[in-house]
Amino acid sequence: MSISVLIRSLAAMLRHPGRVTRRFLTMSLGIERRSRELSIHWTPHLEASKSAQARWSRDADGGCVSILGAGRLMDVNIEALALRFARLHLVDADPLAESFWKKQAQHQSSSWQLADVSGCFEAWSDAIEKTAGDWNGVLSAVRDLPMSVPQSWSCAADAIISLNLLSQIPVLWQDILEEILRRKFGREQVRRREEEWLSAIEIPARWLVEQHLAMIHRSGARRILIICDVEYAHYRGTESFPRSAYRPAPVRWDGIWMADSGVTVEIEPALYGIGPDSFPKWMPSYDLEWSESWLWHIAPQGLEETGCGMVHRVGAFAFRRTPVIP
Repeated sequence: MSISVLIRSLAAMLRHPGRVTRRFLTMSLGIERRSRELSIHWTPHLEASKSAQARWSRDADGGCVSILGAGRLMDVNIEALALRFARLHLVDADPLAESFWKKQAQHQSSSWQLADVSGCFEAWSDAIEKTAGDWNGVLSAVRDLPMSVPQSWSCAADAIISLNLLSQIPVLWQDILEEILRRKFGREQVRRREEEWLSAIEIPARWLVEQHLAMIHRSGARRILIICDVEYAHYRGTESFPRSAYRPAPVRWDGIWMADSGVTVEIEPALYGIGPDSFPKWMPSYDLEWSESWLWHIAPQGLEETGCGMVHRVGAFAFRRTPVIP
């Protein structure tokens, strides 16, 4: 970590001492570092994300667009959105994102809000921290977490972009819970009994996905764009990838997953049983205008793990509010 990043991090931790906020900060710093180290392999994904936003915004009719998960703006198409919307409202839980937003505000009409869009991570964390008892008792508390929260962000938005959040919100809760369990029971027990606590997290994780879809549906925005991971492909059996030269991933998607000769692939759904085909169920007041997908070579083999790599299939889903027929 560079000196400047360390100073920014320490200053942010002093201003935002909450445990969950610090977790957001740590996660975002990790993304910042990986985006630099894996830039050649991440760039196609970032460009595809921006391209989807440009396509979606062509038919925009002005007003305010709220970008949930704006982060450091790496995958936000500021130029395309600013052409079509009078105001950009940026939302993220990363306290260091503010410095990036302030620079952007010098050039565009922007407002912003630091908020955990799940609305529940602080309350859930406190509940598990305060749960006394043995391993099974704590996991029971995880399964029975209260699944009702107020909306944590506010903006009278005409359009909403949910940017790489739907699949990442449950992942972040998994990371937070793992950290709590390690403090309570030790790293070895958490590793040894991983299947048990990952099973316990499935109910609240699925609810987080459902709640996010319900939240953006309740917003009443005229247009919505959801960009999220759809599937994870874990692969093995290829030579290590170089850090400084682009090479295509050994797996591809063309309606089905395909792999290079000698490469084995294991596919994992990203949304805890809620597939993209079911999105319209959660968005009954909206019509799905179009969707598209692309691959994100997020962890090339040999650069983060010696014996395996990971590719995400990312989807973009554009919704328009169904006209009310008098």
